[in-house]
Amino acid sequence: MRTVTWSLIGTTVFGVAWLAWRAPKKSLSPRPARTCRLVQDIQMPVGGVVDQILVEEGDAVKAGQVLMKLDTEATRNVGSAWRKQSSSNRNSLVLRIRRSKRSLPVNTEQLQMLENNLQLQIEILERYQELEDEGAASELQFLSQRNTVEEIRGRLIATKADRLRQEAQLDQQVAQLNSELADLRSRLAEARVTLRYQLLQSPWMVWCLTSSPRPKASPRNQPRR
Repeated sequence: MRTVTWSLIGTTVFGVAWLAWRAPKKSLSPRPARTCRLVQDIQMPVGGVVDQILVEEGDAVKAGQVLMKLDTEATRNVGSAWRKQSSSNRNSLVLRIRRSKRSLPVNTEQLQMLENNLQLQIEILERYQELEDEGAASELQFLSQRNTVEEIRGRLIATKADRLRQEAQLDQQVAQLNSELADLRSRLAEARVTLRYQLLQSPWMVWCLTSSPRPKASPRNQPRR
């Protein structure tokens, strides 16, 4: 009888142990396991050098939370250089316009003096013509006066042409500087947009995140979803 009792006890213990060993094991992991690749693509609108990674694998993130920052020093330096160049070009434009405004009154006064002198010399020439017809003046005096009239007329034409040339040159310089200023404003706007893209934001869970020291991020046309 004792032998049978011990046989039943041994059989029961063995059965319980066997069932415990065969029972499926439950995972205690709070999230399903995922296989991390050795290389993870970083989808960035612009290229650059990674400065800071602000999350770790498995971190729960909110919409708009910054995950990674790119190095902004190079972009800021370029933007600063363009701002200085823009300021320099603007000052140059203002200076040239001021110089032109100072020179135009002088040129206008010269033109007025030449026009008045020409009109006077023409009247003298006409008087010599009358005197020559009456025999009171020699032909040499008449020809000399006519030469004076032509000389003054030539100076007047040259002065007008020089004024037009200066105005055209100034207009060309102003147009060129305005074009350069517009290009610099466009580059500054591009730099501001680039600075806004220096932050990588993500609304989902980050599972696998590895990086080497200061990795480079390459821009892609379409971000991976």
